Amino acid sequence: MKLIHTAYHPAPKSADQGKKQVATDHEALHRDATIHQAVQSSESHLTPLDLETIMSNKGVVKYWYLHRPKTMEIVHKNAVKRDAEKKEAERLAAMTPDERRREEEERIAFDLKVEETRRLKRQATALAEEKAAQELAEQARLAALAESERLAEEYVAARERELALQAEKQAKYEDSLGRDVPIVVTDHGRGRVLFYDRETEVYSVAIEHYGKPEEVLDVYPEEIVLDGERILSPKTLVDTPFGVGEVVGLDPHLGCYAVTNLVVREEGVDETAAPQAFLQIRDIVRHVEERESHDVVVEAGGLPIPDEITMKSARIVNSKIVTQSRHKFVQYHLEIQTTNYGTVYCWKRYSTFRLLCDRLMNEAGYKKKEIPELPKRHITGNMSEKTIRERVEKLNEFLDAAVRAEHLQWGIKVDDQIAVYKRRVKKPRNAAPAPSSSVFGSRRR
Repeated sequence: MKLIHTAYHPAPKSADQGKKQVATDHEALHRDATIHQAVQSSESHLTPLDLETIMSNKGVVKYWYLHRPKTMEIVHKNAVKRDAEKKEAERLAAMTPDERRREEEERIAFDLKVEETRRLKRQATALAEEKAAQELAEQARLAALAESERLAEEYVAARERELALQAEKQAKYEDSLGRDVPIVVTDHGRGRVLFYDRETEVYSVAIEHYGKPEEVLDVYPEEIVLDGERILSPKTLVDTPFGVGEVVGLDPHLGCYAVTNLVVREEGVDETAAPQAFLQIRDIVRHVEERESHDVVVEAGGLPIPDEITMKSARIVNSKIVTQSRHKFVQYHLEIQTTNYGTVYCWKRYSTFRLLCDRLMNEAGYKKKEIPELPKRHITGNMSEKTIRERVEKLNEFLDAAVRAEHLQWGIKVDDQIAVYKRRVKKPRNAAPAPSSSVFGSRRR
């Protein structure tokens, strides 16, 4: 067998220091392309032929150290391993059989101890892994429990919010206004409720435009206030489908009037029972008693009724307390001087003048400093002589200012045939006259 030369067994040197061997060694490197391709592609295993070829010369070893360092690392390990095995064989050969036996027993005991140590380590590792797995499982269980509690809390909170929202919507619905309730809408004027949407919390209302069709709008609750001027006060006589009765009060949410002391028009009904009813607003109208012939007096000297009667002045000349169906109220005797139909007298209630004042303020836009404001209605004391006298004074101040105001235009309906108008004074810059605005209706011709 050919000797493999290593660092421990150097090859003999010739006189030329192995220079002639370099070419031969390179020829040997390329001698078998398949073997060297395997060495270059996978350097984890080297055959004895490769080792012999690599270690045959120092120039070749240097070449492989430079170009194949991984291969030379494997070569070095193999060489060291062979040297160690050789030394171990020499050491065992120098020992006696008893020494080798004792050493073998010690090696076996050491191996058993190492194996036991490894077993204990594996057991401890297994216990640690089992404990870690249990801890992870416990953490997962606690996390799942915390997550379930969080989800339960979120569900309870969401449910509470939903119930609170429903309660809030229910409260808003209970405070909402019913159909046909008279209202005043911000920036739009007077109107009535058509519908309230509980989901969107928006009212559908009909805005009244005098002489024009109603305009339907969607508005928010904060833009609406009750129109107290158009809500019938208690003990107001009203006509209902069941007869004449007195108003007890209004339920704004239901849009119903409570009416009592109904005078039923059907035969065989006991009127002393004073029946009561809850009626929709649209089913009730203010009761108007039959007027007597002397309610309206015209001092026109037999003049024919003109197409339009123009107002010259107006003032209150008298007052009286009227009782109709157990209901008392005050009427004021209005004297109207005209330019083309003499003097006209009629009786009007204080609410009529209050309505005229409010409509002039909302529609004509007059300033308070130009025309005095009328006193508001009182809950009690309206029949006292002092109150009536004060109202007469204020009414005369208001009528005098309203007639003299050039920018105002209004009218008063005396009866079904006569209406007196106060026209706005035309200014030169206006090309067309302003439209008529009668707050009490127009005269029938």
